[in-house]
Amino acid sequence: MKSNIAFFIIFLCFFFMSSCSFSDKKETVNVVNIFPVDSISTFVEFPLFVKYYDNKLFVIEAFGQNRFIKVIDTVNDSLMFSFVDRGNGPNECLSVVSIDIYDDDTYGTVVGIFDVMSRIYQVYSYVELFEMKHLAQPVLKKHFPNSRYCSFNKADEMFIATDLSGNNKRFMLYDYSFDNKKSVCEYRPKPSETFSDETHAILHNGRTFVSPDRNLIGNVIFIAPVLEIFTVEKQNVQPAWEYVIKEMDYTVNGNRSKSKTTLGYLSGVFSDKYIYALFCGKEENEGNYGNDLDVFSYDGEFLKKYRLAQPAFGICIDESKNKLYTLIHEPEPKILIYHIDNI
Repeated sequence: MKSNIAFFIIFLCFFFMSSCSFSDKKETVNVVNIFPVDSISTFVEFPLFVKYYDNKLFVIEAFGQNRFIKVIDTVNDSLMFSFVDRGNGPNECLSVVSIDIYDDDTYGTVVGIFDVMSRIYQVYSYVELFEMKHLAQPVLKKHFPNSRYCSFNKADEMFIATDLSGNNKRFMLYDYSFDNKKSVCEYRPKPSETFSDETHAILHNGRTFVSPDRNLIGNVIFIAPVLEIFTVEKQNVQPAWEYVIKEMDYTVNGNRSKSKTTLGYLSGVFSDKYIYALFCGKEENEGNYGNDLDVFSYDGEFLKKYRLAQPAFGICIDESKNKLYTLIHEPEPKILIYHIDNI
């Protein structure tokens, strides 16, 4: 039941090509079964996304009494604070779906979050956030009325919004002033030209993630077993490579759509050397958790498959300590820790 709730929540939140390609892949790779070595004891309500930075976990929760994001100290396994109040008031949010941490020329290290319901991107000073905690005020706030973005990230010399409107191309690029924008990269091919552009775009619901050097972005689509990597240079984005197990395929009946393939990748993350992608591979009615963690090189080579002992919904990596953090919801919400080997 909870698995269906998790996917439904994300879908509702997101509702409001290449130089090398692999098709229908059935790779023969080294499969390594791994088991949790520990867990985070700090209570999490219903985690949807987790990001690792500077020995800390930033956890976005679907539910919670007051705030969206918990900051957990991984060294001491303790809750440091939570921030981003829930609500319609000033600086409050309705549905936080993405978080990014990066260096800004004006404000130093910052934390950027995107509210998919109010369509607002707001940025906090990292230093001020840890001084003021939930009382910290955004140093930058930008509203995108009438947009249908499902994520907002900083990459190279621009901001990248993943667009589900169908009115433009796949990504909307903004300069630092947010005054100029450019739409780039096509959506996946339609399974039928009779399907509307809007429906097709909405079904690209997924996650976009950025490499540490901000020169690559990755994208996963929940209903399609496809991993896409794009290069970023100055103010442009180009397809680099894609890993296609099955092409995006679905049927539409009235206002309802149904995937004709298995669910795809649920989450992805770049380390300094590799790309990790959590694969579901189940039918829609079988649950939306994954046991397989696929590892790729930056140039698209499939290197290894880790098989997790417990199905997960989201991941992040602490490469310096060879630690993998996974979000699970059953039998209870928790963050598990695995040890991963050097590849």
